[in-house]
Amino acid sequence: RAWSQRRQMALDWQHILQKASKQLNIKVDALAYYAASGQPNGPLPDVVRLEGRTMPMAELLGEIDIVLALTEYSATAPLMAYGRELSHLRGASMPGLSKSMEETALAAD
Repeated sequence: RAWSQRRQMALDWQHILQKASKQLNIKVDALAYYAASGQPNGPLPDVVRLEGRTMPMAELLGEIDIVLALTEYSATAPLMAYGRELSHLRGASMPGLSKSMEETALAAD
Protein backbone atom coordinates (compact mmCIF):
# COMPACT_ATOMS: atom_id res chain seq x y z
CA ARG A 1 0.00 0.00 0.00
CA ALA A 2 1.21 3.46 -0.89
CA TRP A 3 0.23 5.06 2.44
CA SER A 4 2.19 2.49 4.45
CA GLN A 5 5.21 3.09 2.21
CA ARG A 6 4.94 6.85 2.90
CA ARG A 7 4.74 6.18 6.65
CA GLN A 8 7.94 4.14 6.45
CA MET A 9 9.57 6.90 4.39
CA ALA A 10 8.59 9.42 7.06
CA LEU A 11 10.23 7.27 9.73
CA ASP A 12 13.34 6.87 7.58
CA TRP A 13 13.55 10.63 6.93
CA GLN A 14 13.05 11.34 10.63
CA HIS A 15 16.02 9.11 11.50
CA ILE A 16 18.19 10.73 8.81
CA LEU A 17 17.26 14.22 10.01
CA GLN A 18 17.88 13.24 13.65
CA LYS A 19 21.38 12.05 12.75
CA ALA A 20 22.10 15.32 10.94
CA SER A 21 20.31 17.59 13.42
CA LYS A 22 23.40 18.88 15.22
CA GLN A 23 25.20 19.64 11.98
CA LEU A 24 22.11 21.34 10.54
CA ASN A 25 21.32 23.06 13.85
CA ILE A 26 17.72 21.82 13.83
CA LYS A 27 15.43 20.07 16.28
CA VAL A 28 13.61 17.02 14.93
CA ASP A 29 10.33 16.23 16.65
CA ALA A 30 8.36 13.03 16.84
CA LEU A 31 6.17 12.11 13.91
CA ALA A 32 2.59 13.31 14.09
CA TYR A 33 -0.25 11.35 12.52
CA TYR A 34 -3.73 12.45 11.59
CA ALA A 35 -6.72 10.91 9.86
CA ALA A 36 -6.79 11.48 6.11
CA SER A 37 -9.01 14.35 5.04
CA GLY A 38 -10.51 12.25 2.25
CA GLN A 39 -10.03 14.99 -0.32
CA PRO A 40 -7.26 17.19 -1.71
CA ASN A 41 -6.79 20.32 0.40
CA GLY A 42 -9.56 19.28 2.77
CA PRO A 43 -9.55 20.69 6.28
CA LEU A 44 -7.02 19.19 8.65
CA PRO A 45 -8.41 17.50 11.75
CA ASP A 46 -8.44 19.33 15.06
CA VAL A 47 -6.16 16.79 16.73
CA VAL A 48 -3.07 14.74 15.84
CA ARG A 49 -1.52 11.65 17.40
CA LEU A 50 2.00 12.23 18.63
CA GLU A 51 4.01 9.67 20.59
CA GLY A 52 0.96 7.84 21.87
CA ARG A 53 -0.98 10.92 22.88
CA THR A 54 -3.30 13.34 21.15
CA MET A 55 -2.59 17.02 20.74
CA PRO A 56 -4.48 19.89 19.14
CA MET A 57 -3.27 20.46 15.58
CA ALA A 58 -3.06 24.23 16.13
CA GLU A 59 -0.92 23.75 19.24
CA LEU A 60 1.50 21.43 17.42
CA LEU A 61 1.83 23.77 14.44
CA GLY A 62 2.37 26.69 16.82
CA GLU A 63 5.38 24.91 18.34
CA ILE A 64 7.22 23.85 15.19
CA ASP A 65 8.82 25.67 12.27
CA ILE A 66 8.77 23.14 9.43
CA VAL A 67 6.19 20.57 8.39
CA LEU A 68 6.90 17.81 5.89
CA ALA A 69 3.54 16.21 5.13
CA LEU A 70 3.85 12.89 3.31
CA THR A 71 0.13 12.56 2.75
CA GLU A 72 -2.40 10.73 0.61
CA TYR A 73 -4.23 13.98 -0.16
CA SER A 74 -2.65 17.39 -0.58
CA ALA A 75 -2.51 19.46 2.60
CA THR A 76 -1.12 22.57 0.89
CA ALA A 77 -4.16 24.84 1.29
CA PRO A 78 -4.79 24.11 4.99
CA LEU A 79 -1.06 24.40 5.77
CA MET A 80 -0.97 27.74 3.96
CA ALA A 81 -3.95 28.89 6.04
CA TYR A 82 -2.08 28.00 9.24
CA GLY A 83 1.01 29.71 7.83
CA ARG A 84 -0.90 32.97 7.42
CA GLU A 85 -1.70 32.86 11.14
CA LEU A 86 1.68 31.46 12.22
CA SER A 87 4.32 33.48 10.37
CA HIS A 88 7.15 31.17 11.50
CA LEU A 89 5.56 28.06 9.95
CA ARG A 90 6.80 26.60 6.68
CA GLY A 91 5.35 23.47 5.15
CA ALA A 92 5.63 21.07 2.28
CA SER A 93 2.81 18.77 1.34
CA MET A 94 3.87 15.78 -0.74
CA PRO A 95 0.75 13.83 -1.71
CA GLY A 96 1.35 10.66 -3.65
CA LEU A 97 5.05 10.58 -2.80
CA SER A 98 6.63 7.20 -3.49
CA LYS A 99 9.93 5.58 -2.57
CA SER A 100 11.05 5.59 -6.21
CA MET A 101 10.86 9.40 -6.21
CA GLU A 102 13.73 9.61 -3.71
CA GLU A 103 16.15 8.67 -6.49
CA THR A 104 14.42 10.64 -9.24
CA ALA A 105 12.32 13.76 -8.59
CA LEU A 106 13.61 14.38 -5.05
CA ALA A 107 17.22 13.88 -6.12
CA ALA A 108 17.09 16.66 -8.69
CA ASP A 109 19.28 19.64 -7.94
